[in-house]
Amino acid sequence: MALIRWDPYRDRELSTFADRFNRAFGALQGRERDEEMGLGAWMPPVDIAEDKERITLTAELPGFKEILSRTVESDLGALEATDRDQLLALPFKLIQARHRLGLIDETLEERIVEARRYFASHLPDELKGAVEFFDPSRYNPAASLQDNILFGKVVTAQAQAVSRVGALLRQVLDDLGLRPLVVRIGLEYQVGTGGARLPAPERQKVALARAMLKRPVVLVLDRVVAVLDPAGQGRILSRILEYRRGKSVIWVLENNDLAERFEHVLVMENGRLAERGSVAELKQRGGALQLLLAAGG
Repeated sequence: MALIRWDPYRDRELSTFADRFNRAFGALQGRERDEEMGLGAWMPPVDIAEDKERITLTAELPGFKEILSRTVESDLGALEATDRDQLLALPFKLIQARHRLGLIDETLEERIVEARRYFASHLPDELKGAVEFFDPSRYNPAASLQDNILFGKVVTAQAQAVSRVGALLRQVLDDLGLRPLVVRIGLEYQVGTGGARLPAPERQKVALARAMLKRPVVLVLDRVVAVLDPAGQGRILSRILEYRRGKSVIWVLENNDLAERFEHVLVMENGRLAERGSVAELKQRGGALQLLLAAGG
């Protein structure tokens, strides 16, 4: 599986692809709408990620670029069934709020909602229990507890949206007296071997909790908050140091700015001890630590 980088803004590749796909989809809808599509087409092994400059697609992209090149001079309706199914499956990976490609307008939104209703009403009896549809009047076991309360997803593009929504959720749970029940349910969740079913940040937090429960005489931590955002790193570090007040903590830092929180600092260079002392002392010396802090490391 090779990771490649595709510039969608080069030579209008993205807009050309979108225009031709929309025309083909509209044409195929009446002619072949009953054609059965395999599961592989509904869950394509393609990941899409966005940064400030480009969109990154993984795995199947070389095949998609080949299909795109074949459609430049031909009609999409003449594509082979396998090629057409791959193109039809690709948009299912699109998350409008995250990728912000501007491909979904109000008209298409209405058609998608209508397709949702059609899909739900025409499921065969043997598959009716295989899909859990959202219903505001009942709990959805296929969604997380947070998603059931919100009945939606947090828009991460807004500043501090996750923390602000999280605070409101906690307030609602407290107001309704549900926090103890939610905590008990959460503790019964099967996280898998070594927390394999959890996201990396949550898995790291579980490992930290396990280490704390052992109440060791000396707690040694090696880059344990590196997977968290800077605010989360500082918050976890402060809580652990407060909990371990008066006891030994040896912490290998990923973010050197956090060294201010410790009484004694050892700076390593190429596997050797370069200097040691308090942060104030080391800053005055202008040695290895000062260089690291100046470099933002």
